[in-house]
Amino acid sequence: ISPYLKQEGMYVEIQGSVGGSNGMAIVPSSFVTVLGKGRMPEPLRVSLDYLLTGNYDAKWVQLDGVVVALEKQRLTLNVNGGRLVVWVNESDWKDQDRLLGSLVQVSGVCSPIFNNRQQRLGVRLLVPSADWIEMIDASPENPFDMPVRAIGSLLQSNPRSSGLRTPLRKITGVVTYKEPQMLFVQNGSDAVRVFPRDD
Repeated sequence: ISPYLKQEGMYVEIQGSVGGSNGMAIVPSSFVTVLGKGRMPEPLRVSLDYLLTGNYDAKWVQLDGVVVALEKQRLTLNVNGGRLVVWVNESDWKDQDRLLGSLVQVSGVCSPIFNNRQQRLGVRLLVPSADWIEMIDASPENPFDMPVRAIGSLLQSNPRSSGLRTPLRKITGVVTYKEPQMLFVQNGSDAVRVFPRDD
């Protein structure tokens, strides 16, 4: 099966028994037979609350969220109900700078997270490639053209907001302390801690 490891969408036949450390896996009793090219299932549109129930474990799902953090193969999304980590196998970010703060639609496999006692801690989304991430509403092309916001207003909630969007914000202030990948900025009596992606 090794030539097909990065070719999600293959139609396969597996013989084995149900088992694994959490009882939710198939332990093969013979080689996997590749039957040909299949078709990805229609993704189930769900919310984070539903994913946390466990009913969607190992299923192909789709949800919307705002990208609040971006690393080499990992995105963090702000979704209705909280935050979700998305792992991407092949992540050739074509619009990396535009992804942060953008509203995206992501399709992937719901994967539960367990501790060493098999207690459920949460879920993550496993995505084959960046092709399964669609930008719905891009962040501003030049964030520094945005109007300046007061630091004290950053965490104020807006009752008319849907709660999903977490748009980029622009602030100004004086750097009062700096260490690798962290700094503090103050303007008047308000201050904020900043985690830059790189130094």
